[in-house]
Amino acid sequence: MISRPVMVAPGLALVLLLTFPEARAEPASEMASIEEFSTSVRAGADDPREIARLAVLGLVVFQRDEERARQMFSLLVEDDDRAPDPESPTGFRVVRSVADDLARTRGRPHIAAGYCGGTPGAGYADADLAGCPVRFDSVYSSTRQGIGYPKEGRAKFFVANGGASSPRPVTLIRVDGGWRLRIWGSLLTGVADPVE
Repeated sequence: MISRPVMVAPGLALVLLLTFPEARAEPASEMASIEEFSTSVRAGADDPREIARLAVLGLVVFQRDEERARQMFSLLVEDDDRAPDPESPTGFRVVRSVADDLARTRGRPHIAAGYCGGTPGAGYADADLAGCPVRFDSVYSSTRQGIGYPKEGRAKFFVANGGASSPRPVTLIRVDGGWRLRIWGSLLTGVADPVE
């Protein structure tokens, strides 16, 4: 068993501890089924940081299972960025622009790995994909919020990435049912390629 608890999402740490033997920890993406992820979204709906953190987990998942990641994002984005889909296990699908944004990371796993502690100098091999300890830059966030923040019903955070020169911004809005991603495309940009 893994000797330390790894909290990927509320309720998911136990699954990781029970599933993966010895020190061979699998990436967090291996344990985040749509049902587990949906439960985590509902549990974290009142915490905008948790929703932003789950978006990073979705980026990690995208590198291994694009369809599952799109389903995950359908639970995280605002209503304008998703459409009803009775065939989807989530009941929604992301709109084409969101799918296209996610596709920009195809073949670029270092973007997600940077959010899990990976750095370009190590070729992002130092990323902790099993635990993905997402870090928010609280000092940067509190001093650089921009116009309109803080504001009730809106949240803006800066997420640290080991391959970016500055934390990447993500904006959320509060809607019925909790917090949703509003502007998150910057999570996909400004991340250095691995050093060969």
